[in-house]
Amino acid sequence: MRAALETPGIYFSYGYDLTHTMQRLHSVASDFHKMSLASRADARFLWNGHLLKDFAHQQFERFALPVIQGFVAINNVTVNGHQLMWSLVSRRCVDRAGTRFFMRGADAQGNVANFVETEQIIERGGEKSSFVQTRGSIPLFWSQYPDLKYKPAMVLSAEDHVAAYTRHMRDQIQRRALVCLMPTGSDYFIGLCTCFDSGNER
Repeated sequence: MRAALETPGIYFSYGYDLTHTMQRLHSVASDFHKMSLASRADARFLWNGHLLKDFAHQQFERFALPVIQGFVAINNVTVNGHQLMWSLVSRRCVDRAGTRFFMRGADAQGNVANFVETEQIIERGGEKSSFVQTRGSIPLFWSQYPDLKYKPAMVLSAEDHVAAYTRHMRDQIQRRALVCLMPTGSDYFIGLCTCFDSGNER
């Protein structure tokens, strides 16, 4: 228990839903906010989801708190004489989580390795704004297992890249994450980028 509680990057809140962005919470029906934090949590970022299954009954809801893995910072700042509350929340996805090199690419459902959703929240005078960015591995079937080389070779699998890519991008678009950043200026990713571009054109 102590080892779990002392794991860095683990966060929970008694009253705020850390698994959802402010944008999502603003767009849902009023009944959604009446649900307990555990029952309405976004499963993508719920790191104690398996444990919470034992507390699914209504009488245990107040003991069930969603836990995210990532980063949370809340600061009072002054910009041009204006007092602001600046918050940063990064949520790491439970799907395809792993260390660099050992976990790359996407799965058949379009989940990409080490997917992180980062939200910046600005509050001033009762008004709030939310800016959300996402990042993740290139949504193709590829691997890059470490060896003695400084830059291990990347290997593309002979699978349906377009299907995985399409599922990933459709999910991003549905969640209004429309910006896709690709590495440039290096021959290192040319092979992956070429395959990625061919899927993008389709």
